[in-house]
Amino acid sequence: SVRIADGPRLGGALRYHNWSFLGEPGEGLGDTTLWASVPVYEGRAPGLFGAITVGIVLPTGPRDVLLSDESGAVDGGVSARWSLAGVTSDVQLGGRLQRDQAVGGGTWGSRYRWAAAVSARPGGWGLLSAEAFGSGPFEFAGDVRAVTPVEVALSAGVCHRWGWCARVGGGGGITYGVGSPALR
Repeated sequence: SVRIADGPRLGGALRYHNWSFLGEPGEGLGDTTLWASVPVYEGRAPGLFGAITVGIVLPTGPRDVLLSDESGAVDGGVSARWSLAGVTSDVQLGGRLQRDQAVGGGTWGSRYRWAAAVSARPGGWGLLSAEAFGSGPFEFAGDVRAVTPVEVALSAGVCHRWGWCARVGGGGGITYGVGSPALR
């Protein structure tokens, strides 16, 4: 990702997955996400920050497993961040709009999404973070547990004074549900 002056941050993600679908293991690229985050509030003294983010999910993943949707998706959300003693906390709430598919006793498609993270920047250029995130359907029908995955992830990276950051991370699912990976 890169922040343009004091304005929006633009970014992208190309995901790699290792999965098991109907008992068959596999691995490969997932969907690609392009996003823009526009600040709506930035307080200097208390380290408060708020933003609205919009993203587009491009269907670049394999079609034979539930890692991709041929029609793609649109993400949107709001986030808040605050810093205290060199530790930054983030919370996000948003939604994803995409075509519904019947999977695992429920419906996988348009849904709400949430996330919470804690990060630190050792040395001013490093980045260490831990996060938890999940999602659930807007409409609760069928086996809700099957479509409400929760994951945790750890990541490390570097940030340059010019505004760009690069990081690598991994994690896995901690609850049962379609889309809750053993490893991501």
